[in-house]
Amino acid sequence: MSNTTQIYLVLTCIAVVITIIWSPLRSAIGGLISAFLTPAFLTILSTIFLWMVWILKTISRSHSIVIKNLIMPRTVVFPSLQDDDDRKL
Repeated sequence: MSNTTQIYLVLTCIAVVITIIWSPLRSAIGGLISAFLTPAFLTILSTIFLWMVWILKTISRSHSIVIKNLIMPRTVVFPSLQDDDDRKL
């Protein structure tokens, strides 16, 4: 580790210890976390959840289209093939 990283690590440990020991600071930080970070975290989680639902819906829709096209005859999928068959007769 570099010297700067070690300094930041030591300062972080000291700040955590002071926060744990000093009760008013702990309650103030708890209030900040509950006021700002919790709503932000919930917003991020809801956005991720909606994005995952959209992805799953898109994947399932694509798979249903592929399965439908595999099951149906080619003349239904491509109506121009029906016209070509009629002309050959």
